[in-house]
Amino acid sequence: MYNHKNYTIDNSDQLDVRSYINGIVGITEISSEKSGNLDVKLTQREYEILFLLYLCKSELEIAKCLSKIYETPINSGTIGLIIRNYLYPKFSVRSKSDLVDKVVLMNLIREVPASFVAH
Repeated sequence: MYNHKNYTIDNSDQLDVRSYINGIVGITEISSEKSGNLDVKLTQREYEILFLLYLCKSELEIAKCLSKIYETPINSGTIGLIIRNYLYPKFSVRSKSDLVDKVVLMNLIREVPASFVAH
């Protein structure tokens, strides 16, 4: 048996993996009324990158993580390009720290990306 915060795992329990991981990284479900501006449309890859930025990962760490998940090489330069050319304009920011601050303020990081759990 393993205990972590409010989660207990043993062989007889069915575990909701996404909820478990969300609990570990400190993400709680937020109702849409409190979620601020939801007009920003994100691709799956953009959300994955934002999630990893939220966890203080570098472009290189993000590239390595996504490369392992998708079993294909992803260059850190590609991650930087997505951040600068797609995410900065969508959130009207000029730095990664401003991007993460705005994402937190908007309550956009609500759960672990499904692609991270499925692999």
